[in-house]
Amino acid sequence: MRVFLLVTGVVALAVSSDSRSRRDTFNLRTSGTNLTLLSPWLVFEASESDEGEDLNGDGDLDDWIAHVYDGRSDRMSNLSVNRTTSARIDQNLVAFTVPEYREGTDLNGDGDSLDHVLFVHDSGRGTTINTRVPASELALHRSHVAVNALEEGLDLNGDGDTLDPVVHVVHLQSPVSVRRSRGGDGSASVGRPRSPR
Repeated sequence: MRVFLLVTGVVALAVSSDSRSRRDTFNLRTSGTNLTLLSPWLVFEASESDEGEDLNGDGDLDDWIAHVYDGRSDRMSNLSVNRTTSARIDQNLVAFTVPEYREGTDLNGDGDSLDHVLFVHDSGRGTTINTRVPASELALHRSHVAVNALEEGLDLNGDGDTLDPVVHVVHLQSPVSVRRSRGGDGSASVGRPRSPR
């Protein structure tokens, strides 16, 4: 069993095979902040400037890049994107948002770079997907992510204004629709509504 510790901004790992055995602390040799832990997964941000390395390939050392450490396999994954929210972890899935302004690009196809967009990393498969769903808040349970999508000029809940965060549920086993479209009544939606299975 592995238990994670934070020691003065450096990610460290305490390992114990059972409660009677000796405990050792291993330095993961990576600067880290904004830690989220659900054993065996540790999610954190590494500072490019502290590491002295361009971790996302954009040519600068200004970013804080999301990483996932698997305590079972002792494997570190660089997700190559900035992260702003604390990650949510359930089983092998890690959900988090990425700010478009820090990436310097439109991640959800709405024509601006002002959103925080939901990304999901499948640690078991080693894949990271951009759901293209804007999110200000999120929760994760198995293959479902609930997010608050900001209306940003589209009335997503049909109340006549465009000022609300509107709850959406994304089922990760189904294709995610990213189109923001206006309905005949002037309302809009992000993707299709889905019922949890």
